[in-house]
Amino acid sequence: MSKELKIGLFALVIIALSVWGYNFVKGQNILTSNYIFKVEYDNIDKLAVSTPVLIRGLEVGTITDVYLEPERNKSIIVEFTVDKRYKIPKDVVVAVRSVSLVGGKELFLEYDKPCSGSDCAESGQFLQGENLGMFESLVGGDNIEQMTDKLKEALGNMMGDSTGAAGTMGSLEDITTNLAGVTETLNANLDGLTRNLTASLRNLNIVTKTLAENEAELAGTLQNINSLTSKINEANFSKTIDLTNESLGAMKTTMSNLDKTLESTQTTFGNLDNVITKLDANEGSLGKLINDPSLYDNLDRTSTEMNLLMQDIRLNPKRYFTVLRKKQTQYVLPEDDPANELLQTPKENNKEGN
Repeated sequence: MSKELKIGLFALVIIALSVWGYNFVKGQNILTSNYIFKVEYDNIDKLAVSTPVLIRGLEVGTITDVYLEPERNKSIIVEFTVDKRYKIPKDVVVAVRSVSLVGGKELFLEYDKPCSGSDCAESGQFLQGENLGMFESLVGGDNIEQMTDKLKEALGNMMGDSTGAAGTMGSLEDITTNLAGVTETLNANLDGLTRNLTASLRNLNIVTKTLAENEAELAGTLQNINSLTSKINEANFSKTIDLTNESLGAMKTTMSNLDKTLESTQTTFGNLDNVITKLDANEGSLGKLINDPSLYDNLDRTSTEMNLLMQDIRLNPKRYFTVLRKKQTQYVLPEDDPANELLQTPKENNKEGN
């Protein structure tokens, strides 16, 4: 894989992750296809973006936007998505429920039976909304009447028994007092938890708002990344890489020739080392000439005598033509014969030196 292709793939991954992350923070998952529905409420009690949408406790979507109704500004529009795997009936009730005592809110889709064909709601359609209180959300709307009937029956029994009425009322007063204390403590704790949760939601809204306000800058950044990727792809890097590869090939050939030259040089130095070794071992004439002083002295003496002979021939040429004469002349050694000084032996020279 080429370097340019790796850079392009890396840029595409960064762009895809940026787009996905931005939409994920807004409560949208671009990797799945969803239906979009709208509900109108009078009061949503701090229902926020990214809140889950549930069917019998199963999360099937999220809230993507919450805003005032633009014409009257008297109601609130809540937009949410539902995974396309789930078909929603037109008569579904979208209930805002409290899921805990600390005040957390979620959307519940409530319907009796599944739908098919034209009975199913279409994407973009307004659905029926309902906002349930905390007690109704925790107990359930169907159970409220049953609990009220049982409470009335129990109170009627206690009030009808005159013998134990006084004791029962006293017990009820104690229970009421204890319940008031517990309620006060619970309210104090709930206030603290509510403040913390409100602060967290406020910070989350600030982050979401900041991302929404900087949407143009994010789009510009993504556009710059696309432009950079295009320029990288348009750049003629392939030709440069080919030239570089050719240069590297030529360099490799040169290095191979240099290795051969070094090997030949090493062989030559090895032969020269063998020659020097033989010279040091007095092998051959040259070795003896270098290491044997007597041979050098003899050669030096022979050279000296040849010089004297040539000098004598030059000074006394007639002496060497006696073979042509019938009468030979007796050779007289001159007193100042230069050979006397030159033909001294090395031993005589050493004695004179000492």
